Amino acid sequence: MGNRFLTLSLKLRAYRLHFMNLTKFSIFVFSLISVPFTFAQPYVWPTDASRVLSGTFAEYRPGHLHAGIDIKTWGQEGYRIFAIDSGSVVRLTVSPYDGGKGIMLRLNNGWRTVNYHLSRFTDDMEKRVRAEQIRQGKYRVQLDFPPGRFPVAGGEIIGYSGKTGVGYPHVHFEVVDENETVFNPLRLFSIEDSRPPDIVRISLRPMQAESHVDGDWQPKIYTPVRTGSGSYVLEDTIDCRGDVGFAYDAFDQPEGMTNQNAIYEARLFINDSLLFSSRYDHFLYDDWQYIDLDWDHQLMRRSRGQFRKLYVEEENPLPFYQTGSSQRGLVSIDSGKALSSFKIEIGDFNGNVSVLTGALRHCSIKDQAFDKDSFSIEDSAPIPIIHYDFFEEYVRFEIKSSMQPTDLMLVVNEWHRIQIPLHPIDFRTWTGILPLRPLLAGNWVILAGFDHSSNPVELASFTVHFTDNGVEDVLASDDGTFEIELKKNTLFRPFRGSLETSFQEIGGLGNQKLYSVRSSDFPLKNRAEIRIHPDSNSIPVQKMGIYSLNKNRLRWLNRRSENGWLAATVRSIGSYVALADTVRPVIHRIRPADQAIVNGPLREIKCWFSDSLSGISGEENYKLLLDGRPLIVAYDYEEESGTAALDNPPDPGYHRIQAIIRDRAGNIRKQESAFFVRDKAIE
Repeated sequence: MGNRFLTLSLKLRAYRLHFMNLTKFSIFVFSLISVPFTFAQPYVWPTDASRVLSGTFAEYRPGHLHAGIDIKTWGQEGYRIFAIDSGSVVRLTVSPYDGGKGIMLRLNNGWRTVNYHLSRFTDDMEKRVRAEQIRQGKYRVQLDFPPGRFPVAGGEIIGYSGKTGVGYPHVHFEVVDENETVFNPLRLFSIEDSRPPDIVRISLRPMQAESHVDGDWQPKIYTPVRTGSGSYVLEDTIDCRGDVGFAYDAFDQPEGMTNQNAIYEARLFINDSLLFSSRYDHFLYDDWQYIDLDWDHQLMRRSRGQFRKLYVEEENPLPFYQTGSSQRGLVSIDSGKALSSFKIEIGDFNGNVSVLTGALRHCSIKDQAFDKDSFSIEDSAPIPIIHYDFFEEYVRFEIKSSMQPTDLMLVVNEWHRIQIPLHPIDFRTWTGILPLRPLLAGNWVILAGFDHSSNPVELASFTVHFTDNGVEDVLASDDGTFEIELKKNTLFRPFRGSLETSFQEIGGLGNQKLYSVRSSDFPLKNRAEIRIHPDSNSIPVQKMGIYSLNKNRLRWLNRRSENGWLAATVRSIGSYVALADTVRPVIHRIRPADQAIVNGPLREIKCWFSDSLSGISGEENYKLLLDGRPLIVAYDYEEESGTAALDNPPDPGYHRIQAIIRDRAGNIRKQESAFFVRDKAIE
């Protein structure tokens, strides 16, 4: 029955896509099928921990969509996990990362269900996992079974909740059909929630060089006023022109809960006509990499918040969206429409909806008149500062100076001169844009003229690269120490930007050379390779690695080296630094402690350790030995500890523990601990 209902649901979606337009008839069709479709067959809720969600379907996760729901366990472990229907166990996975301990069932209707972060499986499955770990001599294993070998009934216990892998204690549950489509598990169950979602902010982004929002060419963020339960208004009218794209920052939070969950559906109306809608019901496993096209990647990368788009990128194949025209949800504001109203509806799975209303006004950018008596120009004025920012179709320049610039000039490849009109933002900030065209690739020199000087001032000089998607290319910084290699399938859209080097103070590490890709911060479809040639020859390249720098946080990428170059693959472009790690890891303590006396059977050995820079990864890099015998270590990288369960407790007498920890740069720390097991029989 489940498969028949799923087919019907997908057919309804196809009809909706076919008939959706901006007529009253299409809105009527949408209203008929906007109620979430659920399955008639009752299923067993996956756990007895709670019926409260701490995470919802299709939420943002770095690099992928959240493929299921997370069920709250109130910070506790050991709740029972059930098979939601009859089927059989087909896979067990154990890992210190990602989902930790996981179990996959194949139901009799052909679906697969997956639970992650278990503390343990049932006794029989635990024995099978342990036997495989001993056979392979490692903690991380995967066991696959043919369907039907280990049958389970609906409601049968298949494991117990925990916190293995990533995150706090919770139960992760997902459902996949026979076509590798992951669908929202809430379509199988009902949960209580009568509170409408919270709308925190919206953003409005100019999409073309001819577009602008409130007198500027960069995205603007607005905070609405809450006027009642589920009711919001943006009090100020937004001045804009051209094609603009909306995005929202909102969350769903049932009564009495603290978790802020993702939204299930959203709709955008312009002048009461439906322009765009999204619903997060299902997606294909293979489409995980498109997650960054669903969100405003640039705002997220620049720490301005998580905004989900109310328009569709041309490269985005995810099945969540319905649009009413070829505009893909973009709003066109032209001179023929002096004032337009907009309405954004944000809904959760239970049908609770919040509504935000506001207005857009067509307005062209006009020069502002300066009252020169309102500010003074100092004789020793500081050097003007220019900031330039690449967007998809243009580059935006911003000059900050106590002196008013009279003009801005771009010189391309020493001969092509382009005058860039400037628009005042305030009395010390001016901005202008330049539409990007392939003929502009090459060396850029930016010059500015000021009233006090007869000669223009050079503000910046750098090389701009233009590479189309589907083309292989190697881009390099001007000093030749930084490269990025793009394959044919690396880019979603053409690359427009520069590779630059500079020096920056990095906390605790001094002044370091920073390698930056300056572009529109768009995501990559597939990995690109970056290469850095470190300046220093005094430190062995084997101790060096490439780190990404984002939000003042360093993250190790790789230390693969060849002919003096370091190389790493990346899924998004940003800023990087090459650093040497010559400091050994730290072993904080071992349990049992040195010279400890153990009463009774010893069931586990535990070691706490950490590394300050490159970090520790891989079972071969954290080892515990008992009397010279290697143990199987379960690594908890969030707690920075390793635990070895002892199937056979050590005999009475003296024993020796040896901990060997190696970081990614190859630095090794060793420490020993001797303990004594007391013989209970002698007592």
